[in-house]
Amino acid sequence: MRDRGLGMETAGVVCKAIMVDAADNVATLSEPAPVGAAVVWRVGEGDGFVRALESIPFGHKVAVTDIAAGETVRKYGESIGAATRDIAAGQHVHSHNMRSLRGQTDLPDQRLRGGSPR
Repeated sequence: MRDRGLGMETAGVVCKAIMVDAADNVATLSEPAPVGAAVVWRVGEGDGFVRALESIPFGHKVAVTDIAAGETVRKYGESIGAATRDIAAGQHVHSHNMRSLRGQTDLPDQRLRGGSPR
């Protein structure tokens, strides 16, 4: 596995994650990851891992590379948002450090017109 610069010096918990596109900078956990767990994924012919720097719940995202504030967050080969602050590889990526870019234009329009979102 590629070492994302965080080393695998200590034995411990290994958690699986899903990554669809090699250009993604996050992976989705298929099980919860405690602090220090090695989060592993396979994408195409390659694989990789990163150490969880904090506890990350099942189904949430972990940064697989450093993501600078303002940089696009990519999941499943698509842009899903932008980092609102620097995110280190191994950190939890969620609404506390990422702004979603999806659905930002339709919901306010519907409310202004008196419609209800569906």
